[in-house]
Amino acid sequence: MSRAPAPTPTSSADPVAHPDRPAGGQDLPADHPPPSPSGDARPAGQAPGRRWRAGLAVAVTAVALLPAAVALARHVGRPFTPVGDSALFDLRVHDVWPPGPLTPLTGAYSRMGWSHPGPLLYWLEAALAALGGRSPTATLVAQVVLEVLAVAWTARLAWVTGGLRRVLPWVAVQAVVAAALGPERLLVVWNPDVATPFFVLLLLQAWVVAGGAPRRLTGLTVVAVLLVDAHVGYVVPVAAVWTWAVVGLVRSERRAGNRVLRATTWIPPAVVVGLLVVVPAALDALRRPPGNLVALVDAALGRGASGHEAVLGLHGGLALLAVELRWRPPWLGGPDAAQPFTGAPVGASPAWLLIGAVILGAVWWTGRRAGRADLVRLAGLLATASAAGAVTLAAVRGTPFEYLFYWRVALGAGVGI
Repeated sequence: MSRAPAPTPTSSADPVAHPDRPAGGQDLPADHPPPSPSGDARPAGQAPGRRWRAGLAVAVTAVALLPAAVALARHVGRPFTPVGDSALFDLRVHDVWPPGPLTPLTGAYSRMGWSHPGPLLYWLEAALAALGGRSPTATLVAQVVLEVLAVAWTARLAWVTGGLRRVLPWVAVQAVVAAALGPERLLVVWNPDVATPFFVLLLLQAWVVAGGAPRRLTGLTVVAVLLVDAHVGYVVPVAAVWTWAVVGLVRSERRAGNRVLRATTWIPPAVVVGLLVVVPAALDALRRPPGNLVALVDAALGRGASGHEAVLGLHGGLALLAVELRWRPPWLGGPDAAQPFTGAPVGASPAWLLIGAVILGAVWWTGRRAGRADLVRLAGLLATASAAGAVTLAAVRGTPFEYLFYWRVALGAGVGI
């Protein structure tokens, strides 16, 4: 009797190194039972186990989405009167349609005399609000729907690239961040609120892309543009994370022997940037010379309305970042001190950052010892995002209001969980 051919050996160095290129060309989670060598159906007993894991993943995601579901049930069909920043945001959402001289080409207006980088958040909420009659209530519902989309997208991407073992921690981060920011964010329309869950999604996308998933680079780019457009405080962290993912993708493709410069990899993200970043900025410069981009650069260089205000500095930035990495941080119910007159957060000793350094070091060391390149990448990703966050916080001028860096909570929870 002739022996069956030996199966092709596979490397165990990175079980999810190329999550978008499993056999058959379909996205499958890492704990998905493989087909038999003969191509027959999976043995009996494996499918029920996978169904159980899928059911648990859905249940965990549903729990994370429960506050948003309650908010939707509360808002639909009921009047909503926005005030303050929410009223201005709702007004600009209504200016999107029909296209004309009032259509937003920048983001929300800032008290510093400039607007946030881009209009994508306005455009998305306007498209969703149009389905509900373009009322203030429809705008509020649209914002909640976007938050639901961020959490659901996170859960789906985690499932198809890592199965239940990846869904649990990433959905837990989304749930913890939502709880830390409080349910009030679901009762107003405001650009800093809706951006935070998308930052968690961005971290997961970057991790997956860097492992060798070129066709997910477009989705990563869309989310990156949305975050930067929503709030200027995301510019440096998002740029650092996106760049880290692209560098990791190039390295992974080269190690796999794939051609790096493929049109299908780079043209779609370039089109996204062109249509959602370059075109609105150019039209804004033509409409209101020299344009909002110039105002943002002036502000970053200290030449804007806030140029006379003091810069927080590296020590102050590290102190604010350390708050989220204490032994019992605010996102785990720990104390969150605030200044009595401004409400700005009070920093902690930068020495607390050693906890995060130890955690990331342990993840990196475990990955190296176990041949888990995905863990090594995860440690590198979070370290990169943390460094970029520290730079961003150090550059804050004036009062460091908490809404300027809600991503800090997501980053702390990502490191801790």
